[in-house]
Amino acid sequence: PPPTTMPRVRFEVKCGDTRPGETLAVVGNADALGAWDAARAVPLATTPDAFPLWSCDVDVGAADGALEFKFVKKMGDDVSWESFEQNRSVAVGEHGDAVLVDAAEFNTNSTSAQPQPAAAAAAA
Repeated sequence: PPPTTMPRVRFEVKCGDTRPGETLAVVGNADALGAWDAARAVPLATTPDAFPLWSCDVDVGAADGALEFKFVKKMGDDVSWESFEQNRSVAVGEHGDAVLVDAAEFNTNSTSAQPQPAAAAAAA
């Protein structure tokens, strides 16, 4: 069988209402996303220039079917999940080995995925 690719996924979400010391993280159905355990969620980062855009890059492993996830706000052991009922979902396997997931705004269930340009993937 052909080798399994390990898609690298860049998650991006806007969240301008974090408090000092509060971070965003992504958690989901893949082991690389903590397997729905918020304690193992992958932290996102921002900078003064990028804020309110938060992002992170994750090697999600073999991508069979949909990658389901949500963002959480974390302050120490305190975790606040996105409040909508459904999980966010993208089919990362359809977009090659570097995928950009644009999740729009925190607490807004709007998600899109597209191939990430090679230059941006290499720079990450």
